Amino acid sequence: MIMLNKYFLTLLVVFSFPVCGEINHQEAHVLIGEEKLNFFIWPVYEARLFSNTKDFTYPDSLLFTLELTYKRAISRQNLLDETLRQWEVMNIIPDGTWLQFLHETLPDVSKNDVISMNVNSDWKSTLYFNGEIIGALEESNFSKAFAAIWLSEQSTRPKFRNDLLKRE
Repeated sequence: MIMLNKYFLTLLVVFSFPVCGEINHQEAHVLIGEEKLNFFIWPVYEARLFSNTKDFTYPDSLLFTLELTYKRAISRQNLLDETLRQWEVMNIIPDGTWLQFLHETLPDVSKNDVISMNVNSDWKSTLYFNGEIIGALEESNFSKAFAAIWLSEQSTRPKFRNDLLKRE
């Protein structure tokens, strides 16, 4: 039973790691798409993608914000574990700096908490929690790898990605 609960929790967190920051309405104000992630019938989060252009393409378009509104409580450790799992499946090898940043930055989330990631034109990312800055990293490879979980063609959830990007 304990093993089943751990498996359920891991699956529940699938793709539930926060990625992007509070919307800068002067830079990323065009809503590109929205999508909901559920684990079977249970909601995990709602994602919204904003950009400075309606013709958003990843990774070519910069100035974007990915916003996740959580529909259940998830621990920081589960968010970290799921991020690492996603990167492993996508063959992304995380740098030690990334892991330290995420460990120090990511919070535990409760229902209706919002984690967002704002990416500027230099691929610098700023993370927000409920509208407050919780960290920034000026490493373009981190920003690309983290956003890739949701936006790249290698995403483990292609339908979710396509719906978020408004693609067929």
